[in-house]
Amino acid sequence: MAGIGNPAKDVDAFEIFSPAAPFELAYYEPLGLCGKGGAPELLRGGVTSGSGALPVNPSGGALCTNPGNCGGVYRVASALNFLRDHEGARRAVVQDSDINLGIMGETYHVMVVEKERA
Repeated sequence: MAGIGNPAKDVDAFEIFSPAAPFELAYYEPLGLCGKGGAPELLRGGVTSGSGALPVNPSGGALCTNPGNCGGVYRVASALNFLRDHEGARRAVVQDSDINLGIMGETYHVMVVEKERA
């Protein structure tokens, strides 16, 4: 729906809900960043670091700051800040649970935020 054919090429940054270190790795495959079993290598190779080719949680994520019930809104703001601060960046993906952005429950969603093309 968002015109993302290959997330690893079509998205500039990812802000995901990761309250503990293993959670981040668990989302790499479903978000299309790597194939089955490829998550550890992305992390080890620095690909998902803030300055890597596929930045995941450049804000520091929930391990750095998790402001409770407004955590989802914080991740959206962090994604928007990334787009604002990186001139060539055009699209970011925010993944969170409804417990932090909306209704309490065990459901998850993904939001795509984009800059308008000039």
